Amino acid sequence: MVFASRIRDVKAISVYLENSPGSDLQYAKRVASFLGIEHLIRVFDLDELEDKILMVDRIARTFDPMEVRNRAAIYIALRYARGDEGRVAMTGDGGDELFAG
Repeated sequence: MVFASRIRDVKAISVYLENSPGSDLQYAKRVASFLGIEHLIRVFDLDELEDKILMVDRIARTFDPMEVRNRAAIYIALRYARGDEGRVAMTGDGGDELFAG
């Protein structure tokens, strides 16, 4: 993202579950600010999450609770990006596995 932002207009998108106690949103804002990247925030509620979980379940044809939960958030972010005419998407999904997380 750092390198891409030097040659293209890059936007960061964070999706946030309304009233979520364990949000990393403050850190995402700080990183985007530090990098000078426009930061878009998409807030959703439990009803929308449930709807998207059902949709992701149909698309992926699987119901692994951890996978579906993560994929639902990514799905919401990608739909938001598409509405903003996004053409390329990078996710941070799986980054913690680099550190056995």
